[in-house]
Amino acid sequence: MAKAIDGGANPHNIWTTNTGSESDYQPSENNPQTTYIETPEDKKVYYKYPLKPENCYKLDENLKLITDELAIETKKLLTGNANREYIKALQLRKGSYELTFNQADCRNKIEEDRLKESANLLTKTAIGQEKDVVDKSFNLQKVYIGVGALVLVVGLYIVLKK
Repeated sequence: MAKAIDGGANPHNIWTTNTGSESDYQPSENNPQTTYIETPEDKKVYYKYPLKPENCYKLDENLKLITDELAIETKKLLTGNANREYIKALQLRKGSYELTFNQADCRNKIEEDRLKESANLLTKTAIGQEKDVVDKSFNLQKVYIGVGALVLVVGLYIVLKK
């Protein structure tokens, strides 16, 4: 029975087939939250995605990675090198991620954060542009005052000379 096992505090099976016994499968020692599958061909495939990502951004990133990996593994089906149990475990994990993503309203949270970041960037840009305009205007104002003062002094000189 080939299994995908999720380690951690409460290990449980993600996917099961009929080719071995339950005692043959243990969680990875390096990362107790990883999952691996042992196939009948004795290939161990380490499942890289934790069961419960800590936030919406990590969940979104894992969804993208798992979708990409599913595409790669599905292409392997055409050549006959695919691990079907692993593909099924990936599909189940992806479904679990999508359900969590929708239940936690992650799409709206991520979009709200992006809008806030965009508004903040636009505000900073507008402030910078306004400072540039004000500084240029202030310098131009100084030039006009200087030229006006010079014209006034020359005019006063001409009037007093006569």
